[in-house]
Amino acid sequence: MDFNYTQEQQMLQDSVEKFLAKNYSFETRREIIAARQGISPTVWEGFAGLGLLGVPVPPEYEGFGGGAVDTMIVMEALGRYLVV
Repeated sequence: MDFNYTQEQQMLQDSVEKFLAKNYSFETRREIIAARQGISPTVWEGFAGLGLLGVPVPPEYEGFGGGAVDTMIVMEALGRYLVV
């Protein structure tokens, strides 16, 4: 059984990690939590721009059509950075 990511999954992981490393420091997280809104529209627009919001959505609904592993890749990165 092969547990390695496909090339597309590796690209997804790299994209999410690079985006979060650049745009979601722990200080940024603190500022987001302290803000009245409690979220960062800029960060969530970035997630949408990367297509992360459409990962589990089927292609017939204009989503990525990702499976459980694709969703896990995104969720693992969000957890690593403690995204709120």
